[in-house]
Amino acid sequence: MFERRQIIASDGARLNYKIAGPGPATLMLCPGWASSQDYFDAMFEELDATGLRILVFAPRGQGSTAVDLDHSCERQSADLAEIAAHEGIERCVAAGHSMGGKIVQHLAIAQPGLVDGLILFASAPAGPVACDDADIEASARAIGDPAGLDQAYAAAVTCPVAPDIEAKWKREAAAMLFNDLRLNLRHCFRDDFSAAFRAGDVSIPALIIGGTEDPVFSRDVMQSIAATISGSRVVLLVCGHEIPSELPAPAARLVAGFLSGTDR
Repeated sequence: MFERRQIIASDGARLNYKIAGPGPATLMLCPGWASSQDYFDAMFEELDATGLRILVFAPRGQGSTAVDLDHSCERQSADLAEIAAHEGIERCVAAGHSMGGKIVQHLAIAQPGLVDGLILFASAPAGPVACDDADIEASARAIGDPAGLDQAYAAAVTCPVAPDIEAKWKREAAAMLFNDLRLNLRHCFRDDFSAAFRAGDVSIPALIIGGTEDPVFSRDVMQSIAATISGSRVVLLVCGHEIPSELPAPAARLVAGFLSGTDR
């Protein structure tokens, strides 16, 4: 059973997260754009969490409150580090979906003593993604429109998602503020810390999981990320962008294998 907690970040943001399990191993997760800290719940139902402490962060504007404050990937990776310090977490495997994958990649650079491994689901790359400001704004506005929200979700998935999972995601996304969504998406597409990877500064076990039909970050993007992280490998599943929701059982098996060391 997860316990929901909150701390105040060093810049004043209210950071929300949920945590469960005694450990000793720790899995810290960050959801993607327009998703809450409950995003991975379908996958958790399939995951054997014996000996595992699980912590899920709610990104700024997606459960954490940071009005008029920094939404960059650098700042949000610092949020994760501050939460880890507050909880006494010294080592972890960091996992993220989409935008969350970009945030935990930055965490691995900024806090190499904290991160033992990375699990990236349909992750954004460390470098910039081509998308103009008008498209970013239109995507953020669509979340606040029921028809736009339905269209956005339908475009992201190719496998059936449990109706309760889909409905919960839409309900929570619709409650998020336009400006928070716009800022998070802009930073996801614009932030660039790829130089650290090109310089060979990152050598870490990493499991990169992509969807063969992902319309957001393709299999080629997954391969490009793997090419910059020494110690990584790519697994492709037949699905769209929302891997933990579309294929929760296969996703959980991959996570369990990585955490046990049998899939590294």
